[in-house]
Parts: sequence; C-alpha cells; structure tokens
Amino acid sequence: MNTLSADWSKPQRQAPSALVILLFKAVVSLLKVLWPLLLVFILNKKSNSSDKYEYIILGVSILSVLRSVIEYYNFRFSISNDNLIITSGLFTKKTVTLPLHKIQAVHSEQTWVHRLFNVSRISFDSAGSEKMEVKIEALDKLRTGLMKELILSGKSITVIAENEKQIVKEETLITLAPNDLLKLGLSSNHLEAFFLIAAFVYSTLNNAGVSDKEFEGGAKWVYENFGQSSLSLFLFMTMVVLIISIGFSVIRILLTYFDFIISRSAVGFRIKSGFLNKKEKFIPFLKIQFISWKANWIRRRIGLSLLQFHATGTEQMQRKMLVKVPVTREQFISLLADSYHPLLMASAHEAIKIHTAYISRRVFIAGLLPSVLLFPFLYPYFQFSSFFVLLLVGFVWLSAFLFQKKFRLWVDKEALQIKKGVWGRHELILKWNNIQSVQVEQSIYQRKHLLASLHLNTAGGIIDIPFIELHKAREIQNYALYKIETDSSGWH
Repeated sequence: MNTLSADWSKPQRQAPSALVILLFKAVVSLLKVLWPLLLVFILNKKSNSSDKYEYIILGVSILSVLRSVIEYYNFRFSISNDNLIITSGLFTKKTVTLPLHKIQAVHSEQTWVHRLFNVSRISFDSAGSEKMEVKIEALDKLRTGLMKELILSGKSITVIAENEKQIVKEETLITLAPNDLLKLGLSSNHLEAFFLIAAFVYSTLNNAGVSDKEFEGGAKWVYENFGQSSLSLFLFMTMVVLIISIGFSVIRILLTYFDFIISRSAVGFRIKSGFLNKKEKFIPFLKIQFISWKANWIRRRIGLSLLQFHATGTEQMQRKMLVKVPVTREQFISLLADSYHPLLMASAHEAIKIHTAYISRRVFIAGLLPSVLLFPFLYPYFQFSSFFVLLLVGFVWLSAFLFQKKFRLWVDKEALQIKKGVWGRHELILKWNNIQSVQVEQSIYQRKHLLASLHLNTAGGIIDIPFIELHKAREIQNYALYKIETDSSGWH
C-alpha cells in the first residue's frame, strides 16, 4: 500500500467512530461514579426527594457528553518536519510534539468496541513522554497500518514520500494451537489464581451486603454434609479449590493468549494476542536489555516456558512492553534469542558456581533465626504445635540446596548466561554492553571467606549473582567496566 495514501502533513481527525467510543467511555465512567446515586434514585423513585437525584444525574450526564464531543472535535494529529504533532484539549489547547526518531515503540489495541467499528487505539512510547499518555483513541485500519509503517521504518517522511511503496516484511515465529492454550492454563500457578478469585468473591459479597449469619449458614451446610468425616471434608475442599483455580487459570490464559502470534521484522518483534481485547505490541531490538525465560516444575515436564524481553525505559514504559511469550518448543528459545545474541554453549565455557557456604548462610538468616525468634511468641498459644515452626529450617535448607546446585554462570566475550532455579527453571542471557554499572557487595562473613555477591544494573532491571569467589567477582566487574568504557554503540 502506498504511504502517500495518507497526507500526514495535514491535520487529521480520528475515525468518526472515535466519538462513539469516547461517549461509551464517558458512560462507563459515569456509572462507576454515580451508581450510588442511581441506586438511591431507583429505591426512592416514588419520593419527592428523588427529583434532586434525577437532576444531578441528568446534569452530570449532559456535561460528560458535551466534554466527549468537544474533545473529539478539538483532537488533531499530523506529521510535519519528521515530528508527530498531536493537538487536544477541552478549553485549554495542548500540543504534544514527538520527534519520529525518538518514538521507541508503537502499540495498538482493540477492545470489543473498537473491533465493532474496525478501528484501533494507538499509543506511542518515547523517552520524553513517559509521564504522559500519548495516544490516538480510534484510527481506521488503513491509517493505522500506514502510521506504523512510517514510524517503525526509521526513515524520514521525505525519504518515504519519494518511494511509491514501503513494505515492512515480517516472519511469523510462533503461534499457539488450542492444545497449547490448554497446557498453559493447566500448568499455571493455580494457588495464585485461587487467592485472586477468593479475594474478588469475598469483596463482592461484602459490597453486596451479605451478613455474617449468611456466611455462617454456608459454613454450617458444608459441615453438616461433609463434617462427619475429616477425609470427606478435606477431599471436598480440595476438589472445590482445584476446580475453581484451574477454571480461572484456563479462562485467564484464554483471554490473554488467544490468537497469539509473534513475528520478527528487520527492526523488532511484533506480538499480537487477545480474545475480547486485541493487543499488539512492538518491541524494537535496540531496546532489549536482556532476555529471560522461566518454567515451573510442571511446565518443565511438558516442554513449556514463558520468555520475556526486558526492555529499556521507565517503569510505565516497561509495563507497556511487558509480554510473556509462551514457548512450546525448546528450539524456539534459540530462535527468539538469536536476534539479541545466540545462546552460549555450556560445553564451550567453564561454569561459575555458587559457593556451598550460600546454603548455611541462607539457613541461618532465613530459617533458623526467624524460627528461634518466633518460637517464644507461638508456644504460649499453640504449645507443642509451635515446634512445627522448625520445619521452616528444613524448607529453607532444601530451597537453598537446590538453588546452589542448579546455579550456573557462563561467560563469553560478548555476553553472559545464567541458569538457576529452585523447583523450576529460570535462565537469562545478557550482553555486556547493556550493563550500566556493576556493584560488588560483601558481608562480614563474605569478607572473611573471600566471597562476594554481584549486582549487574541494566536499564531493564537488576541481575543478582550471589556468593561467588571474590577473585571471579572482580574479574567480572573489571571486564564489564571495560566493555562499558569501550562500547561505541551508545545508549538507546
């Protein structure tokens, strides 16, 4: 499609459906704020006092509609002198100017309302806009594609105008089949899902005015039917928790990863997914600081991992780019990592391990010390049962032992790779030139035994390497500082 089909130099409005979407958002916002007044109005509709609530609701509604209409007609956007210019405002005119070369990513989203009108919401990330939301609420499919092509091509608008056609070729890397979605849902953290839905149900029942007697009535019914046998009660509660948790997990995965596609172009990854709300995120290669992938115990057994691109930017920008990519085959990890840096071959590099002293220190600090401090407070209330707090020592020992046993650090001239985990697996690969600073930390115990912990600070997060030999920590620090000083690529 020809980029000249849209004359970006002229100020343009959003798609006409943007007005409908803005009105819909205004109605939803009103309902969230005015539902107590609506409830009072409905309950007291036969009373004369209900007239004032009717006037309040009517007045606020009219003002909200007028605001949406004015915002729609005042909104303009254009591209001039390689700058994206957005003008908006209600009574005060506001103009935002974003240089095209500073726009780091273009994201699009389609809620069910947007899909109804075949439009998309577009938002822009740039180094100078992290504290403001720069977006176009509704843009038709044609202009959405053209704007993404123009901005992500990295070329001047005048250069693009000289060409009749600009096509950004993309290669599809990963798609998810229905059985992949089912595997993801069944292998999710069901305990987390259960607590989320339990908190939601409890909050909803409280807001609905369910009394303590009704709670007690439900508990009494459970006891009368299953309380005669402890085993029956345990099995019943376990079954309820499993059904609720698994169902919630599967639904959440379906809503998040339905129609998932990740593709690769010459400048970055494009990720599309969503059931009711279609989201499209673009992650430029230059913004990726490091790549990590995780798999819990169950997912390791069925060959599933969740891969994440850790991008540069503020917390708000990182949240926008946060996508956990489901990896259904081991070779897909290498395929995705190659655009950043090829994975290191473990056989070709000597592995750096955590010192065994890590286990005893973790047991003392996180296991034995808390148990000794808690025991005197628990014993008066629980008597002999308070000794169970000592099980914490065994749990911390097992966790520290597994972590120390699994930890591996491989170092190459251009990158380092870490493998770690307790019950599952967590790996990452980091290029040296993405490190901003290195901190060597030593406790009193570590200084005495010539050990140290490393903290590698990147624009995408901090990477910790605990309890390695001091001379190896200094070697890593010195080499990282050397790569930082000699790196000529500049910060992105």
